[in-house]
Amino acid sequence: PVQILDAALVGGLDGAASWAAAPDGRWEAVVWLGADNISARILGTVSVQIEADAARTAEFSFLPAAPIQPLGLIGQRVRIAFAQAGGLNAQTIFRGVIETPSIDLQTGVISCSCHDQAQEVWANTPRETIAALVGGRWHEAVSGEPEDNFEYLRERIQAVGASWALDASQSPRILP
Repeated sequence: PVQILDAALVGGLDGAASWAAAPDGRWEAVVWLGADNISARILGTVSVQIEADAARTAEFSFLPAAPIQPLGLIGQRVRIAFAQAGGLNAQTIFRGVIETPSIDLQTGVISCSCHDQAQEVWANTPRETIAALVGGRWHEAVSGEPEDNFEYLRERIQAVGASWALDASQSPRILP
């Protein structure tokens, strides 16, 4: 998992040795909701989970600038990056949609659980493209007719011992 903590929590020590490109080792989360940069309204930790053969997931909380309908956030596009303090050199690590928003009625803070739509992207990827990316062998007589192209990917990838993923731009990738 990748977690980007508020600089105030770590006193500028988050990765000073391992992130030499960032001045003083300080990084910050940059979060876009649709076309709006909501980074200044983010509260707490922004986390992104990346696992083999699974959709990327992300979670963050923010205080809206104006009253909004939390259920209206479902399906809204989200982009998360990490950047040097001040927003320089942003590196995108997540693109996806809000799946589950929740609101704290006492504070008005909205927490969002997001996913990168991996299953939907693979289901809409042509079988010819999947076959070219994965390689290996597959035949309907042996494996049966898959429900959709995502199921076709899962059946075909078993022949090569690889993993599937989407990169940060939501492009399909096969990982050895």
